[in-house]
Amino acid sequence: MDLAVAALVLAMAAALGADDPIELRYDLKAGDHLFYRETLRREGKGPDLDFETQAEWTTHVVVTGEERGRRVVGFQRNRVAAEMVRYREKGRDRLEAERARFAARLPPPRFAEANRLTDRGEPELPWSALRESSSELLPLLHEVEVLPRAAVRVGDAWTWGGSSGLTLKAAAWEETHGRRALRVEGATPNGGAPLRYWFAPESGVVERLDFDARYPTVGATLHETLSFELVDRRRGEELRSWTADADVRQAALAALLVSDPFAVDTGWLYGLLAAGDTAFRRQVLAFAHRQRLPPPPAEMLAALLADGDPRVRALATRLRDRDEPTAPRPAFPAEPPGTTLRHMTAKGFEGWPYVVHVPEDYRGDAPFPLLLSLSGGPGRALLGLPGARDAIQRLGYLVVFPEAADSWWTPKSAAVVSALLDEVLRRFNVDTNRVYVSGSSNGGTGAFLYATLWPHRFAAAIALMGAGLFVPSGEPPLPANLAGLPILLAHGDRDPIIEKGASEDTAAEVRRTAPGARVELKIVPGRPHDIFLGSDDGLVASFAEGHVRDPFPRRVKLAMRDLAYPRRAWIEVLAKKEGVAEGEGEIGPDNGVRLETRNVERLRLLLRRELFREPGPIRVTWNGKAVFTGPLAEDAELLLRSGQASADPYLGWSMELPLGE
Repeated sequence: MDLAVAALVLAMAAALGADDPIELRYDLKAGDHLFYRETLRREGKGPDLDFETQAEWTTHVVVTGEERGRRVVGFQRNRVAAEMVRYREKGRDRLEAERARFAARLPPPRFAEANRLTDRGEPELPWSALRESSSELLPLLHEVEVLPRAAVRVGDAWTWGGSSGLTLKAAAWEETHGRRALRVEGATPNGGAPLRYWFAPESGVVERLDFDARYPTVGATLHETLSFELVDRRRGEELRSWTADADVRQAALAALLVSDPFAVDTGWLYGLLAAGDTAFRRQVLAFAHRQRLPPPPAEMLAALLADGDPRVRALATRLRDRDEPTAPRPAFPAEPPGTTLRHMTAKGFEGWPYVVHVPEDYRGDAPFPLLLSLSGGPGRALLGLPGARDAIQRLGYLVVFPEAADSWWTPKSAAVVSALLDEVLRRFNVDTNRVYVSGSSNGGTGAFLYATLWPHRFAAAIALMGAGLFVPSGEPPLPANLAGLPILLAHGDRDPIIEKGASEDTAAEVRRTAPGARVELKIVPGRPHDIFLGSDDGLVASFAEGHVRDPFPRRVKLAMRDLAYPRRAWIEVLAKKEGVAEGEGEIGPDNGVRLETRNVERLRLLLRRELFREPGPIRVTWNGKAVFTGPLAEDAELLLRSGQASADPYLGWSMELPLGE
């Protein structure tokens, strides 16, 4: 049969079946290995900036097994080429100078992620937020896209599982790679169609995908076009052959890390550590830790404990000090390691995006420090992530990137971050005495504000290049609340966007209004507006590492314009007069509680035994007047209930004492 006749037969078959509904399902089995070729072109244009980059990857998709009706699938994307092809700044060609910086900013040449997927491509786990490029759109796109739940015919539409605001439509049957494939198109509410992919029922996979979209970023609008297409498919391959191949072994281990526990040959597993790939070695050790395997042989363990990579050393230490197999079941569920895009579940904030980084050694059975990191510019969670990739991996903390509702300094964004902090504390095993907030640029402004709103929730705050007291709109923060909170203000001395004087003047005001405050100011010589997590010379990590919260401070200073966040440690303001409510509370060595306030009408003391040095009765004076004398009447049920309500057991109280009623 010649090509013309074959094409006619194919067209007739497509026409005959055009009106028949068809169920789309993936045909993925253990041992499957798919190869894709991927290209990404990025253009950025703004008032002072015009650039273009191009990159190419090969992508390996492997299916390691099936669990509970889901396929365990690993993805590894290996960079083949990446180039900056155009760069103009303020009308001047700066391509040669910028090419070196572009190369230095490139992520690792190999990237892997994994998930557990239904036969419709529905993910059980959140997808990675860190991808092979800094694009904010790539985390929404995968070689296994979500298919419709019901049978479809040409013209039918459904909602895309990858992102809100995009409707998919079965557009037409076409030939792709010699197979009959359904072309699916995605449309936005304004009529644009940035997404197209071709799914072939015969092969049971996506044969090709194109994505074309624009979105704003700092100083420019980005135009990105992504294309990938299937190159080859193999069936019946073995896990051990994948782990021996540098182009696919990270995908295989990523899949194992999201698999249910199973018996494993430790000799084979630890033999994989001979690979020189640090990221792969971390995966191997993380798998052993999560499977609660015995440590490697003594000589190998000693070498790992002295490794140059801090995460390899941390994982080796975990294996050396492993719990007995009979250890109690952890109160928090295990979470796959990695940096993933998630959506809030808190009431009133359902679906709001955020990013969380889970270290390789997190299993839910031990508390980890937590860093809240606020991105600069418009405050999108994904925006500050690429440059912080290495920093958050070295840190070994749980790291959360919230998404601003608008500007960080507005009440709406503060409400998002407050609710997200509660949600994260309930989901993850967090050391609540080691919770830190940091931010850069506009995020630094937000970090300073939130430190003044919730100083009792943090162990330290770090504001990089923030405006401090000089917020662009609304009332400025009240630094008197920082009397007991360590805070670092860092700024470059050549910053042309937010001048260093903002941090200098803010530090001076903190010292004036909160005597004894532990505020540090660091002006970094020669630095413009470029001090972000990951390019901060380790300022965030070193400052956080040196501070642990005192959960039971005996001296509290407060200032508040409203009662949106009425608590400061063990004092809660219930009603206030016009103006700023101000006050100070101190618990003396004789169990005496002294309160001095202004513009406060009613308050409540949230007390517990740890606040008092001596047993016996407590005495409370408010503005020089004795208002209570009596025992510390503790209620264990109240302590449990209030600790759960505050998402922090140290913030629970066993006695509450209302005053002013």
